[in-house]
Amino acid sequence: MEKSRSTSLNYIKMIFECNKIEYNNSINWDEFVSITFVKGINYVSITSIVYEDEINIEVDDQVNCLNLLKDDFIYSIENSLLKVNLQNVTFRSNLTFDDMDIKLPDNTDLSKLSSALKILTQVTE
Repeated sequence: MEKSRSTSLNYIKMIFECNKIEYNNSINWDEFVSITFVKGINYVSITSIVYEDEINIEVDDQVNCLNLLKDDFIYSIENSLLKVNLQNVTFRSNLTFDDMDIKLPDNTDLSKLSSALKILTQVTE
């Protein structure tokens, strides 16, 4: 895991290269979505309860986390890279970044990842 910093803007981006992606069982995606990017003992986990408004991100340990509203989780997938912009973080514990780039494994099922992210960020009325 790397952090890059631009001193003029005090901007921090987390860069994480994973070698596998783990999902909770898709049968449960109507209630809970969890996407975990793993490399060795390191991980980035992005989770959400479908009927709630928040997304939780955890890095390597439960004490390294942040929360934000689903509308403030902006993402795109470009050339095996998941780019995430975190706007208006509502809670932080030990994490200072506002953006993440997650390098995806070559064998990533982009359709499954896109579906999981769509459900994860869907705001229910």
